[in-house]
Amino acid sequence: MARDGEYLCFIEVKYRSSDSHGSPAEAVNEAKRDKLQDLARFYIASKNLKDIDVRFDVVSVQRDCISLIKNAFGL
Repeated sequence: MARDGEYLCFIEVKYRSSDSHGSPAEAVNEAKRDKLQDLARFYIASKNLKDIDVRFDVVSVQRDCISLIKNAFGL
């Protein structure tokens, strides 16, 4: 989790040593997104955060290539 301006960012980092199982970003499937969204809702409620802008980012690491996908999916 991080802050980027007014956004509270939940960040999923995925690594692949090869592309034989697809890209790292492809591993953030619907089930994974649902779990991350549930965890974010729990965190926000437990910290009593109101009117906060939330963003889900994915960091994809494959060999020497690192890429950031901002706002990869919503809450």
